[in-house]
Amino acid sequence: MIRFSDRLNALPGYPLAEIPSIKRRLAAAGMDIIDLGAGDVMAGADPFPDDEQIVASAALTTDGAYLLVGDNNQYYSSEELENRVAVVRVDGAELGAVQTLPVEDPIAIATSPFDDAAVVVSGFGDAIVVLERDDGAGKPFSLAGELDYTGPAPQLPGSLATIDRGSLRGHVLVAELLGVRHLAFTRGAVSDLGLLALGEGTADIAGALGLQP
Repeated sequence: MIRFSDRLNALPGYPLAEIPSIKRRLAAAGMDIIDLGAGDVMAGADPFPDDEQIVASAALTTDGAYLLVGDNNQYYSSEELENRVAVVRVDGAELGAVQTLPVEDPIAIATSPFDDAAVVVSGFGDAIVVLERDDGAGKPFSLAGELDYTGPAPQLPGSLATIDRGSLRGHVLVAELLGVRHLAFTRGAVSDLGLLALGEGTADIAGALGLQP
């Protein structure tokens, strides 16, 4: 379930995205939000109609038009279900489910500042998957395949941090098993700028990332 809320301090544990076009509105992604009153939830949409999602990630496109939501449930009740990324349209104060795309363990998502692509970090898939955006198509996002890596492919990639202003706007850092991978969005492309190795032992495993404003 994806919902708008105006209570910025009442949504612990859910991936959040601030909606820039609507003052004091957050889009929260989760199976349910039981700690909000009726007056706090402004709108909702259910992009996973089976309701078996475990939401691991969410990212809003730069223009605020779409919210991408990653489901990495490993315990579906049906063998036919698989991990996926849902696309939710943000239209003013309304939300609407658009499509889902199969991606194994979508643990983190970043969107291009040029609104033409996104990357999805597949943790257990040891991959970074590129999504292409075309608003003129029947469904706005499509799978473009794995990123063209510089050097070795990812090993257990996880959290990411994006740079959204300044001369490095569009650059993304991804934590991996023993290093940090540097990506860059440009118009019409996503580039792998290489892996910065942190070491070779368990003490050098990158578990999280943060960027100083």
